[in-house]
Amino acid sequence: LYERPPSPVVRRLYDDGRTNVLFVGRVIPNKKIDDLIRSFAVFQKWVRPRSRLLLVGDHRGFDRYFDRLQELVSELRVDEVVFTGQVDDDELYAYYRLADAFLCLSEHEGFCVPLQEAMHFGLPVVAYDAGAVRETLRGGGILLQAKAPEMVAEILDRVTRGTDLRRAVLASQAKAVAAIRE
Repeated sequence: LYERPPSPVVRRLYDDGRTNVLFVGRVIPNKKIDDLIRSFAVFQKWVRPRSRLLLVGDHRGFDRYFDRLQELVSELRVDEVVFTGQVDDDELYAYYRLADAFLCLSEHEGFCVPLQEAMHFGLPVVAYDAGAVRETLRGGGILLQAKAPEMVAEILDRVTRGTDLRRAVLASQAKAVAAIRE
């Protein structure tokens, strides 16, 4: 399923040396996209200026929330926040392949398939410990107990560089993916 070739168009657009932070899911209030944007703003301003936030997911039916998010991006003066809308599978796989980390700050999650997909693609996952996130990650990734933007930015910095933390996270996720396949 995940072995299909990624979209060359997406790769050309976003494979440019920036640090790409990815979220995949509907753009709806409980996913707390606003928290993602606030944390990314700190990351981009104080930690990694050459970075991008890729928000892959449909916002139809939640236009007012989407408009508020656009206003937040503008207020915080954040560059390179990309709302892709709904994408095809080849585009989705390209986003996973070119991202440097997966960030989820949702406050209400059932079983979250994008978390497992991110682990499958070897992306370090940083996720807020809410709903079924812990069960979905199966011991992989980094579970956050709080969402202070400065803390999230620091963790993103550590998992997007070749640190011991990144290696440990990817090892924990490889075990989780192996357990899922059994």
